[in-house]
Amino acid sequence: MLSINPNLTQQQVFDILTKSTDKVGGYVYANGRSNEMGFGRLNACRAVTQSLSSVVLISGPTTVCTSGATYTVSNLPAGCTVSWSGSSNLTLSSASGSSATFVANGSGDGWVQATLSSECGNVNLSPCPVVVGSPTPGPISIRFDAPPKRCTASIAPMRSATSYRWYVDGVLEQDELRIRCVFDRQLHNCGHVYYVDVAAVNACGVSEISHAEVSETPCENDFRIFPNPASDNVTLTIGGGENTASFLSTSTAASAPFGTRSTLAGSYTIRILDNYGMLKVTLKSSGEPVVIPVGSYNNGIYIVEINDGKKVSRQQLLVKH
Repeated sequence: MLSINPNLTQQQVFDILTKSTDKVGGYVYANGRSNEMGFGRLNACRAVTQSLSSVVLISGPTTVCTSGATYTVSNLPAGCTVSWSGSSNLTLSSASGSSATFVANGSGDGWVQATLSSECGNVNLSPCPVVVGSPTPGPISIRFDAPPKRCTASIAPMRSATSYRWYVDGVLEQDELRIRCVFDRQLHNCGHVYYVDVAAVNACGVSEISHAEVSETPCENDFRIFPNPASDNVTLTIGGGENTASFLSTSTAASAPFGTRSTLAGSYTIRILDNYGMLKVTLKSSGEPVVIPVGSYNNGIYIVEINDGKKVSRQQLLVKH
């Protein structure tokens, strides 16, 4: 055994010798040992074969694609043959001598293993861990205000990735080998839902996306601004559901079931002011959606104000050309 691998420790030699013994019939072995026969009858031939696993290794790529990857058993002793096996997401394409080719039939973590056979028995070599195909990244974690006024999305690292493609609201934000993506919060846009996606790139291509959604604090106001940010026109819609002329008032909310809205009576006044309080436009409406052109406004934050004579509601509008 030591002639095969002189670096074996005393404990390793003991383990190989005791695990490769022949168990003599008629005796009870508990945890591999019998009170009468010890570990069994020494099988030197099998012990030598088992010691091969410490020096015979599997070499090959760490990633297996649909194009295939070839693995080889090095230091194969004379008189030994090799048989191959792999995880369920791999298909053995061909095998010859000490080499075998596997192709991917799925994605995720996998393994390749070789078994040596000789006249003294068989020995399984340690499985070779591989990445199969382009695995989808794991769950996305999103933190608000880390750093302040921004969000940080992150995933666990992937062994085979050469880059990660991060998308926020359908727009590519980042394409590099970083497991975190930092993006600005839309603090002016209450209730905004962030759609965060990430795909991993490796030698086999681009993975399916991992998706997550998180939203800003729901709007406490009684109207919606769309789009926000805006560059040309914005549409103001009062209330929600099918009744666009509904308005949630404090007095009604105190006595009505949750979610009930009071219908606007008469008209209401719309005002838009810039960040310095200067009035940009005033108009009146009676509950229908209102389209307001903002193409002439300078970039910046504006205050949209709606007054029904009883209550004033305000939201921020970001104009960005």
